[in-house]
Amino acid sequence: MLNIGIASIILGVLAWLFNHQGMAFSQLWQLHSFALVFLGTAAATVLQFPMRQCRQIFRWVVVAFKSSPSIHKEFHGLLAIANQHQMDGVDALITAQQRIKNSFLKKLLGLVIDGGDASLVRTSGEATIRAIQQRHDMAIFFFEQMAKYAPGFGLLGTVVGLIQLLSSLTTPDHLGQGMALALVTTFYGILLANVLFQPMAGRLVVLDQEELRKNEMILIGVLGMVDREPTLLMKEKMEMVIHNQPVVLA
Repeated sequence: MLNIGIASIILGVLAWLFNHQGMAFSQLWQLHSFALVFLGTAAATVLQFPMRQCRQIFRWVVVAFKSSPSIHKEFHGLLAIANQHQMDGVDALITAQQRIKNSFLKKLLGLVIDGGDASLVRTSGEATIRAIQQRHDMAIFFFEQMAKYAPGFGLLGTVVGLIQLLSSLTTPDHLGQGMALALVTTFYGILLANVLFQPMAGRLVVLDQEELRKNEMILIGVLGMVDREPTLLMKEKMEMVIHNQPVVLA
């Protein structure tokens, strides 16, 4: 929500600057031009992607702006579970699994509780991480494609507007005004691509990298619990992941 507020403030400042440069926003607001660009982009996207993926767009938007526990909070929580595991054994993991919300950590702890060895936990964890990344890559690609389509439909609207303008031109005095209206669709295409679709794709890339590091850290921590590693060694390994340093899993 903080990011949305900051973005709104920046857009508000830009609106003020536009308005004080002699350009009224009534000149930029053309409903039919906006509909052409937005609906054209949506139609092209629906043609490219299966409907089951198109239906995910609202969930992807919610995920992009939904707050989640930071990697440092997960780090300290996992260390607390590891310390409790050293004292109480599997019973500590059963108690922790019931209260944690992270589905990836919950799954790995479930494998440990069921008696899975380090090899099984590592294989399952890495497979899950790959599946999560593939799902994220699809969401990122979805918005990147929308960002590519929007300027194209903006240019298409401009061409259509110019054709209509030139075919019905009777008064040269109105040429400038008609040209301005024709170019509005290009404005919408560039605006949607660079203010909505591409930033969404970029935000999902950032969140994907954060979740990747978080899950790698969790996997290393759970493997440390399976192997009964000292908490200090486990902590050092997880801190290496937090700081983007490579960790070799034995």
